[in-house]
Amino acid sequence: MEMPLLNPTKPNTVALGSDCPNHEINPQPAQKTKRPFRPQSAVLLPELQKANSSLTIDENISSWIASSHVMAGPAGTLFAGIFMEIYGRRCNIITANAMMTIGWLFIAGAQEKFMILFGRTIEGFSRCMLYAGVAVIVDELSDPKYRGFIMGCCGTFASVGILIISGLGTCVDWRTASWMAAAMSFASLVIFPCVSESPVWLVRKNRIPEANRSLSWIWGPQHSVKATEELLDLQQRYLHEECIGHTHQGRTGLITKIRHFFRICRSLSTPSTLKPLVIILIFNIFQPICGHSLFMFYAVDILHRMQKNNFEIIDANLETILLSVVRLLSVTLSSFCMFRLGRREIGIISGIGASVSGIFIAVILYMNLLEQGSPIPPRIEAWIILVLIIFFIGSHSFGFYMLPALMIGETQAAQARSTFCGCIFTITDLILFGVLKGYHSILKSVDIHGMFLIFGISCLFCTIFIYIFLPETRKKTLMEIEDYFRKQNVMWLSREKY
Repeated sequence: MEMPLLNPTKPNTVALGSDCPNHEINPQPAQKTKRPFRPQSAVLLPELQKANSSLTIDENISSWIASSHVMAGPAGTLFAGIFMEIYGRRCNIITANAMMTIGWLFIAGAQEKFMILFGRTIEGFSRCMLYAGVAVIVDELSDPKYRGFIMGCCGTFASVGILIISGLGTCVDWRTASWMAAAMSFASLVIFPCVSESPVWLVRKNRIPEANRSLSWIWGPQHSVKATEELLDLQQRYLHEECIGHTHQGRTGLITKIRHFFRICRSLSTPSTLKPLVIILIFNIFQPICGHSLFMFYAVDILHRMQKNNFEIIDANLETILLSVVRLLSVTLSSFCMFRLGRREIGIISGIGASVSGIFIAVILYMNLLEQGSPIPPRIEAWIILVLIIFFIGSHSFGFYMLPALMIGETQAAQARSTFCGCIFTITDLILFGVLKGYHSILKSVDIHGMFLIFGISCLFCTIFIYIFLPETRKKTLMEIEDYFRKQNVMWLSREKY
């Protein structure tokens, strides 16, 4: 989830969101007569800095509270990849929900500064751990026809959560909001044990009776034949994997375990496993550079910098709420379009819209720097930029925001899915953290028009990459996707030659 990170009207302001940095740091006490509309988490740090606060913090502690949430994320995704390979997808999600509940409880009941810092770290770690686990288990449990729609619904509900968190700060204080977040995490912890474990993971661990029960649960009692057929297919495909073989052959010697480890490493370094890893990793690396996350983190600051002669149509804070609504509508539309359109079509449409709008914004902003100035009147220019920003966020959310989480799980080989998903999420989070930290340096180097030019060109290159390399996975089973990557081709355009 992404929220505006900087309010330019308040000096020395930093913000921290529900899933990422989004708490405002403001040395001045908040106005008591009128509470601004802002994310719930943005209430925390200003209230901690009030003179009558039960906890007092300085700017150093504030920066640690802000950064600990993001820095813990990559470790969470990397740990999730290892954890869910050993203990299962469902166990990973249950553990993550339990840790998230504990993190929120530490924040809600904090009596010392270190308790908030500790709670933020646990919450950031478990959030990314949960995110990686959900991406894998949804792909492995879903019917190919509905897999895209289900993952799209996950993105839709995440956008709804952003709107709820955005409005929460206007109604309750930070402790109450933290208690509410802990209650939601606990509710997920109670409900998720009712969900079956992934049959793919169970078969690979040679737990065939449990895999049979899982498939029966997924297909329902009326489709027992289909459940049996899918179980046989999974057994046939994974029976000879070393990950299964060692579990029922009683191998306990150190030399045997070392040999088995190297065999696993060789299986993970084959072209059929490395090709999807590299393709999806590059696709994910494009996302922080394409600007959607950066824009949403620093939305208020960016919108303020884009004003011409301080002319604005609506308040920048309200505009960020408008963009959150636009993203929600775009993600919802994308979810339903996945019934009719392929992943590649959605990605290309998204990329074209985002690249065109980003480049046009850059051109308009650059004209203001010319000696003769922009020929467009300020009011008309403000409306044009607002429409282009809405189009940029809407286009980006339609595909670029949705596809990475969906395609990470469905493209990776079964024997490497959990490990590689954790690695991809970790690398992407680290790059995103670097981009966010470098935001002000980017502005100093290329100014706001140059930043949008980078956004537009990055979206264009990402679109070209999708057109050449990204495979179509709509209505394909995970085994059919694996078979595609076993072919010699790397580019989707050359698939017919092999």
